[in-house]
Amino acid sequence: MASHRLTLRDGDFTLREVTWADCRRLYDWRMHEKSRMMFRHTALVPYPEHEALLKRYLLRPGRERWFAFEAAGVPVGSVGIADFSEDGTECEFGRLTVSPEHRGKGYGTRGVRLALEHARADGVRRVHVEIHANNVPSLQLFHTLGFVEKGRRVDGERTFIRLEMELP
Repeated sequence: MASHRLTLRDGDFTLREVTWADCRRLYDWRMHEKSRMMFRHTALVPYPEHEALLKRYLLRPGRERWFAFEAAGVPVGSVGIADFSEDGTECEFGRLTVSPEHRGKGYGTRGVRLALEHARADGVRRVHVEIHANNVPSLQLFHTLGFVEKGRRVDGERTFIRLEMELP
């Protein structure tokens, strides 16, 4: 199956595009009970649907990117870049997950930093993200990186905070 083969490094920390070999771990991270509740869509997705989604991503060229990040060669998390503006200067970060056993070690911050580096090099000048209001670790991560709150969106009983960052 095709891969985009983009890789960025920061010492022993690597951001690389996802591959088919990541399929099971991406599913487990995203469907973990503590992770799933923080996403826009909280339903438990059947594994075959997840496989089909990853296959479609890997087979179609496009601007959207899904990354895995590794610490010393061990996969520890993932993040995606999608929803580009027509001119490519704006996008949304999403699908941020850190493996439950690796949370609290700064890996999410390192992964997002490298993804921002990629976005900047790709011509993006503004990045936004929507984070569940109860997802304090992610809110702190994005605030630490310089994102600022631009609004809130209520979806039923759930509130999401929109954060944005201008890239130099």
